[in-house]
Amino acid sequence: MARIILLFKTDHDMAKGILKKDSNAQRAFYEKYAAKFLGICCRYIKDNMAAEDVMVESMMRIFDKTRSFDFKGSYEGWCKRVVVNQALGYLRSKKMLIQDLENVVLESAQNFEG
Repeated sequence: MARIILLFKTDHDMAKGILKKDSNAQRAFYEKYAAKFLGICCRYIKDNMAAEDVMVESMMRIFDKTRSFDFKGSYEGWCKRVVVNQALGYLRSKKMLIQDLENVVLESAQNFEG
């Protein structure tokens, strides 16, 4: 593990590798940040399995969207923003699903009464 991370001296070097679809860069990134990003997800999402799913989806999104990183600021900070946005998106979608289910239950109750 340490050997792979040492191939990339800075996060910007790792980002450049990710841009080139370098699997070593992706693995080094995952090994360096997975635990930290999972912690962020767990703060937002109380279900550990869902938090892990969101973390993995965040990693895939980071790998896909690194081309939009401008290399002017912190790559880690940019990635954390992606993780937080993914977690918030998960919570929004879950809230919408609950609202839809509540609407179905209300409609069923109204149909049953009428």
